Amino acid sequence: MQVAIGIGLSRSGVRFDGFLDVHRTLYGDSVPLGIAIVDQVASLLVAIAVAAIIVRAWKPGVSVGSVARVMGVARLPLLLFAPILLALPVPAALAAMTMSASTRIVPPATVVLAGVAAVGSFVCAIVLLVRGLRRITGVLGWPLSGLTVVTVVFVEGAGKLVIAVLAR
Repeated sequence: MQVAIGIGLSRSGVRFDGFLDVHRTLYGDSVPLGIAIVDQVASLLVAIAVAAIIVRAWKPGVSVGSVARVMGVARLPLLLFAPILLALPVPAALAAMTMSASTRIVPPATVVLAGVAAVGSFVCAIVLLVRGLRRITGVLGWPLSGLTVVTVVFVEGAGKLVIAVLAR
């Protein structure tokens, strides 16, 4: 379901190029279907596979299904944030705008909304990931922090690598 929603949002002008990386396309154009599919595979399916390897190495008794649920739930805030991106000006238009005192093209409320939504979705995703990893592994404290950091770094890195290889 998340993959289908992600592909639909990509076709509307949002790019998912990593487990925790979502942004508006430069000119607000649609992501080609092939790249949208690769993005979703890398940002969710590859993320689940890599996270399962890491978590099961840390705690062998954890099921892959548990890891998949944790990764899916942790990604939900980014899927909720993506439609907000569609309501904002495209990055190319923002770069061309001048923000003089006399003409404010981008309303401050838009900038605040974008900032709060971006930071909030990222923080929520990390919190959900930490809570999920804690629940399925039983790990607490610094080991949980280490597990989370290792998981995020390798999941994001693997996703970027898959995208770099397949989405040329």
